[in-house]
Amino acid sequence: MRVKISQLLLPLDYEDKDILKAIASKLNCSETLLSGLTIIRRSIDARKRRETPVFSIHVEIEIQDSAGFLLPDDKDIQIIPGKKLFPEIMIPKISGKATTRPVVIGSGPSGLMAALTLAEAGLSPLLIERGSPVKERTSQVALFWKKGD
Repeated sequence: MRVKISQLLLPLDYEDKDILKAIASKLNCSETLLSGLTIIRRSIDARKRRETPVFSIHVEIEIQDSAGFLLPDDKDIQIIPGKKLFPEIMIPKISGKATTRPVVIGSGPSGLMAALTLAEAGLSPLLIERGSPVKERTSQVALFWKKGD
């Protein structure tokens, strides 16, 4: 099973082997059951409540299925589901030449994604955007962030 562990605290001078030791300690298991370590995030925790700064590391790791092994009840340990929440969508290729081009209105996130999907399917979408040219739009966006109008 694959698990995510948050808030794994390590000293600033830790070595790679110290990560597995800390994980095994947090999970109450042997290091030999652990494989496939992926560091998701690493940050320094230097709040005054700590004597010295430490690294706070978020990791994902694979635990070999072992009879009788139970994960500790800890909010920082989460099981990662085996199946993807969003399965990959396969876009069928269109064979032959299309007689008409699909039209996508707007180059916002949805419009760009629709145009990309159609292009990956082998079509030649026509993307229409009524917004200002890029140079003019850049200054408009900057003004919006500055004044909020």
